[in-house]
Amino acid sequence: MGTTGKFIIEKLPENPEELLRKIIHDCMDQTMEASRKHSIEPDRLGAIISSQLLDNDIWIPIRKIENDTIDNILNRFQLVSQSKIEKGSLLGQPFTVKIQTLGISSLSKNQSIKGRAPQENSQIITHINIDRLIKISNPNNLCLFYALEITRKYFAKELGAKWNFSRYLKNDNRQMEDVFDLLKSAKIPHDLPEYDAVEYVPVVVDFWNDKYKDAGYKFKVFVFGSVSEKPIFKYGNDNFNMPISIFHKNNHFDGIRFVGGMFGLKHKYCFTCEKKFRKSKEHDLKCKSLCRLCGRIGSERPCVATGDFYKKCDECGKKYLNEDCFEHHKKGSNCRQTKICEKCGVIWSMKNYKREAEKKHVCGQKWCQICRQFHSFDRGCFIRPLEAKKSADYRLVTFDFEATQNEKINNGNEERRLHKVNFIAATVTCTKCMENEQLWRSPLRQNGNSCAICGNNRSITFSQRPFNQTKVDKQVVTENPLKFFIEWILFELNQQYTTMAFSHNGGRYDMIMVFKEIYLKGLVPSMIRRGNKLYELKIPRNNKCNEIIFRDSYNLCPVALGKLIGAFGLKVTEKQFFPHLANVSENYDRTLQQLPPKSDYLYGGMPPQKQNEFDKWYEEEKNKQFCLNEALAEYCTNDVQILTEALIAFRNKFFEISKKKNTQPGAATGGIDILKDAMTIASACMKHFRLNHLQPEHLAIVPEKGYENIDNQSELALKYLQWYEETKRVEIQSAHSEGGEHVVDGRYKVDGYIKEEDRAIEVNGCVWHACQKCFGNDLEKILPNGKTVGETREDDEKRIEIIKKFLKNVDIIWECEIHQMLRRNQKMRNAFANYHNKGPINIRDCYFGGRTGPLQMYFDADTIC
Repeated sequence: MGTTGKFIIEKLPENPEELLRKIIHDCMDQTMEASRKHSIEPDRLGAIISSQLLDNDIWIPIRKIENDTIDNILNRFQLVSQSKIEKGSLLGQPFTVKIQTLGISSLSKNQSIKGRAPQENSQIITHINIDRLIKISNPNNLCLFYALEITRKYFAKELGAKWNFSRYLKNDNRQMEDVFDLLKSAKIPHDLPEYDAVEYVPVVVDFWNDKYKDAGYKFKVFVFGSVSEKPIFKYGNDNFNMPISIFHKNNHFDGIRFVGGMFGLKHKYCFTCEKKFRKSKEHDLKCKSLCRLCGRIGSERPCVATGDFYKKCDECGKKYLNEDCFEHHKKGSNCRQTKICEKCGVIWSMKNYKREAEKKHVCGQKWCQICRQFHSFDRGCFIRPLEAKKSADYRLVTFDFEATQNEKINNGNEERRLHKVNFIAATVTCTKCMENEQLWRSPLRQNGNSCAICGNNRSITFSQRPFNQTKVDKQVVTENPLKFFIEWILFELNQQYTTMAFSHNGGRYDMIMVFKEIYLKGLVPSMIRRGNKLYELKIPRNNKCNEIIFRDSYNLCPVALGKLIGAFGLKVTEKQFFPHLANVSENYDRTLQQLPPKSDYLYGGMPPQKQNEFDKWYEEEKNKQFCLNEALAEYCTNDVQILTEALIAFRNKFFEISKKKNTQPGAATGGIDILKDAMTIASACMKHFRLNHLQPEHLAIVPEKGYENIDNQSELALKYLQWYEETKRVEIQSAHSEGGEHVVDGRYKVDGYIKEEDRAIEVNGCVWHACQKCFGNDLEKILPNGKTVGETREDDEKRIEIIKKFLKNVDIIWECEIHQMLRRNQKMRNAFANYHNKGPINIRDCYFGGRTGPLQMYFDADTIC
């Protein structure tokens, strides 16, 4: 439920916060009242504040309604208002406040993935490679079952040769017969308007597992969506050997021939980790479906022992109990990439040691993914100093968009202005050209020059109309400048080099539109964002385009574009005033005899100081002719020139400041390339500190659970052991005792240990240990740990059996038994209520308290003095 209000404050009071607070409060009250009229009790609230001065809306995410909700919205509004002060106060121009409420308790808590009859002319815009799909063309609402049954036949090779399957795909009658046989056998109705995968996939999988168990098949179905590489739904036991994958989009299901190929060229897919990968050697070594001996990945891995086969490889030292496993490791590269230590039995990767050539495998040391070095895990982790490296050459593209806003669209109950890009200016330079100041400031095509990295053009524009007074290397005149700009930056530049593309404040405006256009090209960039602000868009190098990284220069230089001139002492034309509201198609190809009115320059939203500057300029210039074609080119190229000059000046200064000093003769002395190596100014400063000031093993990385809080026990278990100590008058060694939990046979820790009695006390959680009282005899039921009840109990029995061999007494108490004791014993309940965690301080506990921030942005301190 939502309400929208449009406001303008013509005479700004000295303290506008109270007035703004009242506006937001009234909007909230109206929205909540409207929700209650529709029998929805609101408990979540979000807000969107729009203004012509904003590159993008101020977005306050949906959150719980609290006492400080209005203050949080005010904080966000004032923060953005301050950052846009050069363009003018947001309160001086019309702004829109849209409040949305949500009653979370009224929402459906069940996942729904439905399929029905195919829709005509439905477009699939997705990062998925649809050529890898088994297209389903069902004449009814049964696409889910078509996709399941046909995909099963494909992977089970039930039809024999591939050409038989191709013929089967063209035989609609036979497909329908098979699907109706499946529905009849599984007792599924065939005349429903739609079918939910969450409800019916388990029915089909259970039917298949029972029907084909004699053939050795164990099925598990994975349903993939159009956005993520993770399945949106899955069903089946973890010991499956026949994964069936289907694709869901626009209420329709298709089969999937090759899951890995859907996510990129030569990609494979691991159903255990649910991740894509190119090469087995790059896959997670902790994966349960990885054979460490031969390097293969799959549901039938790791390879199991066969017969009496035994062979030790003379090159890598690994021992093999499976002939196929041994032969495959010799054919592939696994033998050369991994070796086994004969002393400790650890299989280690040669690739890791190439990072530090002087190091070799040391027993007890492992490659740490946290601090990126070899060390014993008893030592802990440290932040490593950076090493000076020479970065590869790259291409720098700076660009700026101008857009019309005169076209209006209806968005529900409100009218919004559509931003359509009608002019783009871009400048291209590279690290080679930057070495010569005269070279990167000079045109290329106009001087008959070219650069292998930059190309033929130093400056290029994409516009709907040509212009004459502003000189650039190339003009591209088109009705869709954004489309041609994206095609140029993606496909027309030298693909051997990375492109770093910067726009000022682009994370809230330019990059948003860039992302949409790239997505329509069938590419999905990885993104780093916070709310609706983009920090980075990254397109990896592929068979279509080179690597391109879009970033917002405001994160490196957090000042208005016009202030960069003074900040770096640039010798360029000052940033100009531009009538943004006069940027309409009606002004194309015509010359006005004087400048547009002040209102077109968003005069009302300017702060007083800027209004004075504008008044002086406007009085001098108002009688000059105005041509939109020429004004767009002059204004936009000037913005890009300022940004280019500022970024190169900042790069040179920071590179010199961060250059490593006092290095050994012949060692690299390169500094931080702030445009390539850092996304924000904070990141650049930290890299400078690590490169020049941080000493080895000086700054520790604090473990997630603190330095001592390593043994993980439930709060209930610790309270029970403390109660046991007090009532039995014994001393129990537990996770928080000196030395931690008692270890049996060098591998099994017990929750509690009484040395005098040689007694172990195991407190078992009912869910994680498959309690007999709670889970009964349903051995195939899957628990949250991914194992079945039967597998969990089998593992526990083996563990307890080994513990009993080393200890005289082993007591097992279940979580449900403790709760039953608490219900019956008042003294026990009181004792549990008074027990406190005796463990070490957890550093993250100090961060509790939710969102933090100033509760009031403006306060007159004199009133309380």
